[in-house]
Amino acid sequence: PNTRLIINYGSSEAASVTMYDCNAMPGLVNCIGKPMPNAEILIVDDERNVIRSSKDRMGLIACRGDVNMKGYINAPELTKDVLIDGVLYTNDIGYIDEDGFVYIIGRKGDVINVGGLKVAPNEVEDAALEYPGIDDCICISAEDRISGHVPKLLYVSGAEINLRDLSTFMAARLESYKIPKQFEKVDSIARTYNGKLDRKHYRSA
Repeated sequence: PNTRLIINYGSSEAASVTMYDCNAMPGLVNCIGKPMPNAEILIVDDERNVIRSSKDRMGLIACRGDVNMKGYINAPELTKDVLIDGVLYTNDIGYIDEDGFVYIIGRKGDVINVGGLKVAPNEVEDAALEYPGIDDCICISAEDRISGHVPKLLYVSGAEINLRDLSTFMAARLESYKIPKQFEKVDSIARTYNGKLDRKHYRSA
């Protein structure tokens, strides 16, 4: 009861650039807080143009400020890939809400683009894991003739899962475009050496 939980977001190239006090503002899902005093958070499109973002219009997170690195040692070309005119560009997708809170929903290569709408796989996975009988799962991108791509759920279960009931269950927790359109029962989910979901394994499959 006397614990205070603080979330900091940053990187090796930019130290800590946001802070979220979970006790002061509880329940902000995917929130990483507000910018620290020496950092300015920007949301940019794929061409690195600054955009006015929202939950329905996300972009890539960038940072400007004294916390940014000066560059990689003896690697000017690599530096130019991520640091331009004092702005550090990341591959993290997110947005800033009307109150100035920054949200991150995943990495650029992980997020699924469904007809222009972005789906964070972890959000789909969290909803699926609440359903009784789902022991493990991963949400991946699957090709679709109409939308281009749709969420697909690979799941592990020792029980027989009624997929219609599962979809209805998830529909009560997610926007309609985030509900998987395809399901596949598998024996196991690929994970990295430290136990994280191995998303690269499925992108290369």
